Amino acid sequence: MNYRHASLLTLLSVLFLSAADTLPAAGRVVTWAGNGKAAYTGDGGPATSATVGGPFGVSLGPDGALYVCEINNHCVRRIDRRTGLISTVAGNGKAGYAGDGGPATRATCNEPYEVRFDAAGNMFFVEMQNHLVRRVDARTHVISTVAGTGKPGFSGDGGPATRARLKVPHSIALDDRGNLYICDIGNHRIRRVDLKSGIISTFAGTGEKKPTPDGAPLRGTPLNGPRALDYAGDGQLVLALREGNAVYRINLDKQTLHHVAGTGQKGFSGHGGDAKKAQLSGPKGIAAGPNGDIYLADTESHTIRVIRKTTGTIHTLVGDGKMADGPDGTPLKCRLARPHGIYVDAKSRVYIGDSSNHRVRVLEDSAAVTAKQVGWHRLKLDERFRAEGVAVFDVNRDGFNDVIAGDVWYAGPKWTVHEIRKPGDFVAGKGYSNCFAMFGWDVNRDGWQDVFYIGFPGDPFHWYQNPGRKGGHWKQHVVWSSICNESPEFEDLDGDGWPELIFGSQPESQMGYVKLPGSTPPAGKWPFQAISRKGDPMKNGTFKYYHGLGVGDVNRDGRADVVIPHGWWEAPAKPTSATWEFHPLHLAKDAKSAPVKAANIYVDDYDLDGDNDLVMSSAHTFGVWWFENTGGNQQPKFTYHLIHETNSQTHAMEWVDITGNGTRDLVTGKRFFAHNGSDPGGRDPVRMYWYEVRKRRGQAPRFVPHEITEGLGTGVGTQFLVTDVNGDGLSDIALSNKKGVNILLQKR
Repeated sequence: MNYRHASLLTLLSVLFLSAADTLPAAGRVVTWAGNGKAAYTGDGGPATSATVGGPFGVSLGPDGALYVCEINNHCVRRIDRRTGLISTVAGNGKAGYAGDGGPATRATCNEPYEVRFDAAGNMFFVEMQNHLVRRVDARTHVISTVAGTGKPGFSGDGGPATRARLKVPHSIALDDRGNLYICDIGNHRIRRVDLKSGIISTFAGTGEKKPTPDGAPLRGTPLNGPRALDYAGDGQLVLALREGNAVYRINLDKQTLHHVAGTGQKGFSGHGGDAKKAQLSGPKGIAAGPNGDIYLADTESHTIRVIRKTTGTIHTLVGDGKMADGPDGTPLKCRLARPHGIYVDAKSRVYIGDSSNHRVRVLEDSAAVTAKQVGWHRLKLDERFRAEGVAVFDVNRDGFNDVIAGDVWYAGPKWTVHEIRKPGDFVAGKGYSNCFAMFGWDVNRDGWQDVFYIGFPGDPFHWYQNPGRKGGHWKQHVVWSSICNESPEFEDLDGDGWPELIFGSQPESQMGYVKLPGSTPPAGKWPFQAISRKGDPMKNGTFKYYHGLGVGDVNRDGRADVVIPHGWWEAPAKPTSATWEFHPLHLAKDAKSAPVKAANIYVDDYDLDGDNDLVMSSAHTFGVWWFENTGGNQQPKFTYHLIHETNSQTHAMEWVDITGNGTRDLVTGKRFFAHNGSDPGGRDPVRMYWYEVRKRRGQAPRFVPHEITEGLGTGVGTQFLVTDVNGDGLSDIALSNKKGVNILLQKR
């Protein structure tokens, strides 16, 4: 995964089917957080780079962020949809029951299952193993218990909710009348708390595991496993019965229950037909969507389903009834693993807690587009030559992404200029800047995004500490004594869920990496972990002006390797255990030519033959190339193929899905005056391109070039970024180079 993509990329679509429709779902599913491993990493960075552990309930908050309950990590986390960053808002990662009256992030929780918000923005979540519901104050962030004692049982009706006992409560809902509803599933009841008085009562259910008749009154009617609730507005609750394998609407005014879906028999059937005649399989999540539709996490069938109000029919949106992990993309081909959480926003985006896959996934409401539908709009932030690298993140925590370019940052959305340090005076054609790459990250985990500042190749490099609300210049901290290779990477190399900085070091003449520290970074240099032996800097990628570096699974053994035009280092089972084995390569046009001088290198199976190929661009001459793996996974060897050679000096390239069809495309452009005009094509027009990648099994891939006409006169630097700058869900391009600072906003 490419950690330079600091925020969420393009997302796509929900399917709307009529009763007779049997067409496959359009659009695609995208992972927003998690990599399939149950872990607790990534706070302060992009959610797409973080690991999550057992995501259950999901919900949008009043701030527009997505909140996720993680039962393995005993916490609630927040994903900022505009910036793509993830953080913890409740729980300290340890199981227990403590912390009431203090900050929510210091409290211990025990398997939070579902999260909701009231009209004032206060956060409520239910803890199944603590048998209670807690509240986090929107203003003070102080946590408190609103129902339950921490011990299982059934008691307390008519008295204070904090003295009542619940039994493994799973779900909660808040209406617009000041009531909190709790699925007290262990007691086969729904409990209600009057939030004004704090008094609890039984709202529905008798404690008996018996069928629920259609149209029955709430009082005296049994509920068989009331598992999930949501408030649908207009005095209506929607309820999923886990053991009852059915869905009901609850009319709050008439105090009646109305059957909507499910025969009561466990199974997976009925797609496109009458929802009442369909079989459900232990539904554990429910969400009221636009137009009165009801969405289900049908957990034991590993699917997401929707019940259309207008037709009364049920349709499968995601999954095919079999348990697996994806892949992302076509919804009906994206298999899930016991999803529990589901939330639907006003635009019909479906947010999914894919629990046993340890991922948060999203099904969007607009279909993938063709290349012809992709357009761009240029925002010119600055004419000055500031830097050859750029970062994008929310510097001042105002909810808008900002652009960081060398010594300054531009505050979105008005793009006012602020200093990070005293700005240098750089002139195109008369030298270089002192910033060749930038990577944003909350290094000291104080909630404010900092930035890694990669200066001139071979020089020491630093991280700059965001001063937060104090403002002023940012404090400089050293990371390491040199950074060599003109395309350093910021990727998860060791598979722990956190990115590493990967580069060559001198005078050691070794390739290696530095890991992110904890909340207290070292006062001096960070530890450098070498992966190579000392060698010839011109052949092992550690010369300060060496060109070409990438991270990816070259031999498809499930581990991330490091590749340069002269060869690749094979990752061992334990990345820190020994020097990595180096496999020499000669990535060149032919045997007589020298290895190419490349920029970023990407690893993927471009021809769908089961082994991974390479793609890269030329740093100082013409060419974008792919290298076909003709040796297979056991002994990879590569054959040169030209993609395009219209642009020269394509000194940086990004790999990202532009159209939303599930396949990553390539974005690059000319680096203006890379060597101050002396390179081949150095004085040609400065153009930007994206290459649509079309894969075909058994055939060579097609890389279809599309010039970004709005990008004429912009170009790349030694590093740039493709990310969602303005929060509209589309991939934009942030650029800083000798042509100034620009954003190319994607438009459709």
